[in-house]
Amino acid sequence: MHEPGPPQQPTHPDRRRFLIRAALLAALLGMTVAVVQHISGLPALRSVERWYGTAPSTPLQGDILLRTGMFLQRFPAGTQQKMGVDAEDVVQSGIGNYERLALGQPPPSLGALLRLAVVYSRRGHPDEGQQLLLKLVTLDEESADYYFAVSSVYSTEAIPTERLREARGTLESRPGWLNRIVLADYYRRIGALEDAAAIRHISASRDRAFAGAIATVALVYIGLTLVGLVLLLRFVYLRLFTVPPPRRTVPPFPVSWSPFDAVEVAAVLLVGVVLSGLLAGLAVDKWALSTRAPWALPLVALLAYLLFATPALFLAHRRLGALRSSPLRAVGLGQRLRLSWVLYGLAGYGVMLALLSIAAAFIRSSGLATMPMAARSATDLLQQAGSVPEIAVYFVLICVIAPVLEEVLFRGFIYAGLRRSFAPPFAVVLSAAMFALAHQSLAAISMVAVACVGILLAYLYERTRTLWPSIAVHMLHNLLAFGVIVAAGF
Repeated sequence: MHEPGPPQQPTHPDRRRFLIRAALLAALLGMTVAVVQHISGLPALRSVERWYGTAPSTPLQGDILLRTGMFLQRFPAGTQQKMGVDAEDVVQSGIGNYERLALGQPPPSLGALLRLAVVYSRRGHPDEGQQLLLKLVTLDEESADYYFAVSSVYSTEAIPTERLREARGTLESRPGWLNRIVLADYYRRIGALEDAAAIRHISASRDRAFAGAIATVALVYIGLTLVGLVLLLRFVYLRLFTVPPPRRTVPPFPVSWSPFDAVEVAAVLLVGVVLSGLLAGLAVDKWALSTRAPWALPLVALLAYLLFATPALFLAHRRLGALRSSPLRAVGLGQRLRLSWVLYGLAGYGVMLALLSIAAAFIRSSGLATMPMAARSATDLLQQAGSVPEIAVYFVLICVIAPVLEEVLFRGFIYAGLRRSFAPPFAVVLSAAMFALAHQSLAAISMVAVACVGILLAYLYERTRTLWPSIAVHMLHNLLAFGVIVAAGF
């Protein structure tokens, strides 16, 4: 006769809840991966691809180099020599950046192709420029009228004046520094010399403002890097020639949520990146571009970011548990802002810049940049902004809202949850990797730089146990990127 076995123990409710949450999370991530894998196969959603950065449009580094070189060309050769620069070398570096983005591995950058077409045409290679414009027509049919208009400006064939005048409205409707160059060449070709001189005057004024903005950002970076080098030398000196103090025990963060809760919020953020980009791309493709209202794109960007952050904020708030009565204190915002914390964060930022500069000096081909970087979607949107209210909305979003919300989520909740069970080095690196993945619309090498920033921000929170230093650094980092992008687009 079969003997009954021992009675089965019922599944613990906490364990059952954990398994259900893990299964739901795995299913959500799997669906998101499937969306990402198939998104590039939807030709009707080209704006979605641009939002994700899979079809890069604005070659920011090349623009900075080319415009800086063109500005320096206004100075005599003797003055350039005294400044220790060669304007033509800077221009060629910018052209080389365009060529890598436009003629290297696919997908080609539409912006780099357009810039190359104009540069080749103006530097004595009109046939190559025409070929690139033809390629642009096939790649970007929505802007075909503009490419045909540019082609008529630089064509070596005799074009009737009436046909040239038909391109005037198309060219005059485009903003930006590159179109000002094309527009001045167009006015010269049709004989409107006064209009060409007016455009050149505007370009000269904008170029001076651009040079001032880039010089200001460069001076800030140089100053912070020098401070970082001094601090690194001081650290090395203390390590080599003094007795180190006894290592203090670093306690874990006294939080009520678990590492799984932290990973769960990080996963929701990653899903939010994909879904918000998908919906934002659809909104741009189906509504914002046809509306042509100046507030349409800023509104889409703001709503997309809120869609990205709100579900994770809601979930994090639900996981605060017993500390729900004081959620700000739980995530590192319980103390008042102090100047010393801001200075501590800036000093750490300088050390990071110094280390990146040293690494870039040893690995020249790495492409690791110490200049600010931004997601391609943010770069394209900022360079399309044509009014002060638009720029103001982007400023609040990029330099105020994003730093605060991202620090609360990535450091205040995710890093603190990881530190409940893991040692600082592992928690720092893992949270920084999650932070970099959330910026997936950056190029791969720029994501490494973002991960370095994430390591610094987590380290600052670890050392001070308050988010204020991290928020200050995050705001400065975004502000520098914002200034460069806005200056490069005007």
